[in-house]
Order: sequence, then structure tokens, then C-alpha cells
Amino acid sequence: MPKRQRSEETDNGSDDVSTENVTSSPERTDNGTEDDHLIQGTKVFNDSVHGHIEMHPLLVSIIDTPEFQRLRFIKQLGMCYFVYPGASHNRFEHSLGVSYLAGKLVKSLQSKQKSLKITKEDILCVEIAGLCHDLGWYNLETCSYKHEKLSVKMFEHMLKKHNLREQFKKYNLQEGDIMFIKEQIDGDEEKMKEIFNLYDMFHTRYSLHHRAYQHKVNKILDAMFVEALIEANDYLLFPGKDG
Repeated sequence: MPKRQRSEETDNGSDDVSTENVTSSPERTDNGTEDDHLIQGTKVFNDSVHGHIEMHPLLVSIIDTPEFQRLRFIKQLGMCYFVYPGASHNRFEHSLGVSYLAGKLVKSLQSKQKSLKITKEDILCVEIAGLCHDLGWYNLETCSYKHEKLSVKMFEHMLKKHNLREQFKKYNLQEGDIMFIKEQIDGDEEKMKEIFNLYDMFHTRYSLHHRAYQHKVNKILDAMFVEALIEANDYLLFPGKDG
């Protein structure tokens, strides 16, 4: 991940107050519609990597819980902070970034692959999963559980403690959607192997382009062949339909 710097809240009315890494603007008041960025209660976060990102009101409800806020105090790179002081970003801002990028990905799929019939509820589920995927991390990673499973347990705890299911229903998310979110957080080991295979495929393609397909001698030969065809254009005749 790119190194993240400290961000300051925009237009907060004070000169000397700064907050750690990521801050939010006051709640939006536009009445809007149910589409994307026009939902009442949306908040804008000033992220040092992605710039100003807008978060759905349901995401804001999750962010405002003590369980999510604790991620502000968990370093993304653990003890690396004591070796490299610049590695100071935390799992709070990391989770916001994952939610934002996950949303961008699924919105791109929605616009380019209509056959998938991706709904705004599907997009919201993916954004929530991205936001909550690291809830299970602790300062010292000594627990025998995988952090993904702990993240699911923490998510379930938050749903019950803060009555978030009512918030979910407000935006047409039902129990099946909650299960979908938990499946995304926990993942499937067999499908993860597939992820590495996909990564290897693209990495191999990149390596071949870098080392062979785009080799300077290869490109020079391409150019010479094109020049030869141009020079021979008036002398090379091929029979057409009329002979």
C-alpha cells in the first residue's frame, strides 16, 4: 500500500486542530434521491490517498460505532512504525480506502457488464464488506483465530449491540444480504487459490510484455518490417475477386 500521510479536516473552523489520518466533513443535508451520492446523511472523508470520498449513510453508521473507531489505534504495519516512523497509517483509514475501492470496482462491473444485473444493494453490500474486513485485528496478532473470522464475529456483535439491522432494512438490505457481507469478509479458501492463480496469470503476462514483447530489438524489427511493406506497397500486387 502507498505510504499515507496525515490529513486535516477541511473547513473545520479552527487553525490548530488536526486529526489522525482521515477525517469526515459535517453531514450532508441535500434531500436528493436514493442514487449514489445524493442520499441524505452522506459524509465526505478527506483521504490522503484517494482524496475526497463520499460514504453512504449506512457506512457512516458503522464507522461511528466504538468497535470501528478502535481501528484508529491499530497500526496497519504493526511494529514497522518503530523502525520506519513514516509507516504510521492505521487500519481505520485503510478500511475506508478498501470500502471506497471495492465500491468503485463493483460499480465498474455494473456499468460494463449489464448481464450481471448488479443492484445498488449489491454495491452497498460490497462496500460494507470492504469497510468491515479488518474489524478482527488487534494490536498484537497473537490470537489463534484468523482475523477474518474475528471480523465476522465483531460484525455480528455490532449488528446486535447497535441495532444496525434496522439501519440495514432502511436501505433494503435483508438477512440474505447480511450473509453475503459475512461471506465476503470471511472468504473461501478454495476461491482464494483461484485468486492467486489469477494474480500469477496477470503477473506472467506483465513479465512477458516487459521482458519479451516490448523488447527494444523486437520493436525495432517491427518498425523495419512496417517500413519495408510501405516501400514495397507499389510493387506488391495480389489478385482480387475480379482476378
